[in-house]
Amino acid sequence: MRLDPQGSLPLILCQSDRGENFVLYEDNSMVIFACDRNLSVSNQCEHWFMDGTFSNEREKLMALAFVPVADVIKAYSCLINDFDDDDNPLLDYFERVWVGQKKGRGSRRSKPKFSLPVIRFEV
Repeated sequence: MRLDPQGSLPLILCQSDRGENFVLYEDNSMVIFACDRNLSVSNQCEHWFMDGTFSNEREKLMALAFVPVADVIKAYSCLINDFDDDDNPLLDYFERVWVGQKKGRGSRRSKPKFSLPVIRFEV
Protein backbone atom coordinates (compact mmCIF):
# COMPACT_ATOMS: atom_id res chain seq x y z
CA MET A 1 0.00 0.00 0.00
CA ARG A 2 1.20 3.45 -0.81
CA LEU A 3 0.53 6.71 0.95
CA ASP A 4 -1.40 9.37 -0.93
CA PRO A 5 0.50 12.44 -2.26
CA GLN A 6 -0.02 14.25 1.08
CA GLY A 7 1.55 11.30 2.95
CA SER A 8 -1.73 10.05 4.43
CA LEU A 9 -2.97 6.48 4.59
CA PRO A 10 -5.16 5.25 1.73
CA LEU A 11 -8.92 5.39 2.31
CA ILE A 12 -9.20 1.59 2.55
CA LEU A 13 -7.13 1.72 5.77
CA CYS A 14 -8.98 4.74 7.16
CA GLN A 15 -12.42 3.14 7.36
CA SER A 16 -13.77 0.09 9.13
CA ASP A 17 -15.70 -2.61 7.27
CA ARG A 18 -18.86 -0.75 8.31
CA GLY A 19 -17.60 2.48 6.74
CA GLU A 20 -16.81 4.19 10.06
CA ASN A 21 -13.80 6.49 10.32
CA PHE A 22 -11.05 4.30 11.77
CA VAL A 23 -8.13 6.74 12.07
CA LEU A 24 -8.31 8.64 15.34
CA TYR A 25 -4.91 10.31 14.94
CA GLU A 26 -2.24 10.34 12.25
CA ASP A 27 1.07 12.14 11.85
CA ASN A 28 4.47 11.31 10.36
CA SER A 29 5.49 9.04 13.24
CA MET A 30 2.29 7.48 14.56
CA VAL A 31 -1.20 6.33 13.60
CA ILE A 32 -3.89 5.56 16.20
CA PHE A 33 -6.69 3.36 14.89
CA ALA A 34 -10.07 3.51 16.66
CA CYS A 35 -13.70 4.14 15.79
CA ASP A 36 -16.17 6.17 17.87
CA ARG A 37 -18.25 3.10 18.78
CA ASN A 38 -15.25 1.22 20.20
CA LEU A 39 -14.07 4.30 22.09
CA SER A 40 -17.53 4.62 23.62
CA VAL A 41 -17.40 1.00 24.83
CA SER A 42 -13.85 1.48 26.17
CA ASN A 43 -14.93 4.63 27.98
CA GLN A 44 -17.33 2.55 30.08
CA CYS A 45 -14.57 0.17 31.25
CA GLU A 46 -12.90 0.67 34.61
CA HIS A 47 -9.59 -0.93 33.52
CA TRP A 48 -7.86 -0.95 30.16
CA PHE A 49 -5.30 -3.62 29.31
CA MET A 50 -3.03 -3.75 26.32
CA ASP A 51 -1.22 -6.72 24.84
CA GLY A 52 2.00 -5.77 26.61
CA THR A 53 0.25 -5.78 29.95
CA PHE A 54 -0.97 -9.34 29.59
CA SER A 55 2.30 -10.79 28.34
CA ASN A 56 4.44 -9.07 30.98
CA GLU A 57 2.27 -10.19 33.88
CA ARG A 58 2.14 -13.78 32.65
CA GLU A 59 5.90 -13.88 32.00
CA LYS A 60 6.65 -12.58 35.48
CA LEU A 61 4.58 -15.36 37.04
CA MET A 62 6.37 -17.97 34.90
CA ALA A 63 9.74 -16.56 36.01
CA LEU A 64 8.95 -17.60 39.58
CA ALA A 65 9.90 -21.15 38.55
CA PHE A 66 13.54 -19.97 38.48
CA VAL A 67 13.49 -18.26 41.89
CA PRO A 68 14.97 -20.28 44.79
CA VAL A 69 12.14 -22.01 46.67
CA ALA A 70 12.90 -20.10 49.87
CA ASP A 71 12.39 -16.77 48.04
CA VAL A 72 9.29 -17.55 45.95
CA ILE A 73 6.72 -16.13 48.39
CA LYS A 74 8.71 -12.90 48.82
CA ALA A 75 9.20 -12.58 45.04
CA TYR A 76 5.51 -13.28 44.42
CA SER A 77 4.48 -10.65 46.99
CA CYS A 78 6.62 -8.05 45.20
CA LEU A 79 5.44 -9.13 41.77
CA ILE A 80 1.70 -8.86 42.47
CA ASN A 81 2.07 -5.13 43.07
CA ASP A 82 2.63 -4.77 39.31
CA PHE A 83 -0.82 -6.20 38.55
CA ASP A 84 -3.44 -3.51 37.97
CA ASP A 85 -6.44 -5.40 39.26
CA ASP A 86 -6.72 -6.68 42.84
CA ASP A 87 -9.50 -9.05 41.79
CA ASN A 88 -7.47 -10.88 39.14
CA PRO A 89 -8.55 -14.46 38.33
CA LEU A 90 -4.99 -15.39 37.32
CA LEU A 91 -3.61 -14.27 40.68
CA ASP A 92 -6.45 -15.99 42.53
CA TYR A 93 -5.64 -19.25 40.75
CA PHE A 94 -1.89 -18.86 41.29
CA GLU A 95 -2.34 -18.23 45.01
CA ARG A 96 -4.77 -21.10 45.49
CA VAL A 97 -2.63 -23.61 43.59
CA TRP A 98 1.02 -22.56 44.02
CA VAL A 99 1.75 -20.09 46.84
CA GLY A 100 -1.27 -20.24 49.17
CA GLN A 101 -3.79 -17.54 49.89
CA LYS A 102 -3.00 -14.86 52.48
CA LYS A 103 -4.52 -15.32 55.92
CA GLY A 104 -5.50 -12.01 57.47
CA ARG A 105 -3.14 -9.05 57.56
CA GLY A 106 0.06 -10.89 58.34
CA SER A 107 2.40 -12.75 56.05
CA ARG A 108 0.90 -16.20 56.77
CA ARG A 109 -0.56 -18.14 53.85
CA SER A 110 -2.80 -21.16 53.57
CA LYS A 111 -1.33 -24.39 52.27
CA PRO A 112 -1.34 -24.36 48.44
CA LYS A 113 -2.68 -27.24 46.37
CA PHE A 114 0.88 -28.15 45.25
CA SER A 115 4.13 -27.67 47.12
CA LEU A 116 6.60 -25.21 45.61
CA PRO A 117 9.30 -27.74 44.63
CA VAL A 118 6.83 -29.22 42.10
CA ILE A 119 7.20 -26.15 39.88
CA ARG A 120 11.01 -26.35 39.84
CA PHE A 121 12.88 -27.20 36.67
CA GLU A 122 15.87 -29.51 36.66
CA VAL A 123 18.64 -27.84 34.68
